Amino acid sequence: MQEVKLNSRIKFRKGKQRDFLEGALSTLNMDVSELAKIACVCDRTLRDWKREKNNISFWPLFLISYKLGTKLPEDIEVRPPYWSVKKASKLGGKRRIELYGPPGTLESRKRGGLSTKKKILSDPSFLERIRKLGFVTRKEIKRPEKSFKLTEFIGIMLGDGGVSSNHQITVSFNGKKDQDYAFYI
Repeated sequence: MQEVKLNSRIKFRKGKQRDFLEGALSTLNMDVSELAKIACVCDRTLRDWKREKNNISFWPLFLISYKLGTKLPEDIEVRPPYWSVKKASKLGGKRRIELYGPPGTLESRKRGGLSTKKKILSDPSFLERIRKLGFVTRKEIKRPEKSFKLTEFIGIMLGDGGVSSNHQITVSFNGKKDQDYAFYI
């Protein structure tokens, strides 16, 4: 027997899913909204199932059958969850190529990068516009002026310091022997 999960999809023969749901609505004397509550779905989902736009899930089918007091329909095929994803992704990929052409080759990406580089060099405001659009760009490095304090900080970090994350640095020392040094830092 095939494994059935609650979110498995049920494939009826053409027209039978609609017949089952219309029969349930008629037998239970309910409207779509009431039956949708029993099936734990929204009205639109039930209407889509009734129009056979999508296959019904196992759990709502079970709940409706239970409410009807009947067994699950006999002539159904149980499909695993997400059975259509592979097919849908292939169709989506083909459609994308139809609309926009094949994805970039190494050569075309190189040309695009060089073109963008020229635009940035000729118009510095272009860089800000593409950053606002969400493009990741190289960060501008600001060089500090040389000073005694900067030299001291670099020495401390090279000798006793370390970077523990993207936003934190640490300096280690002996708490008893280096108390004066700790207060100085």
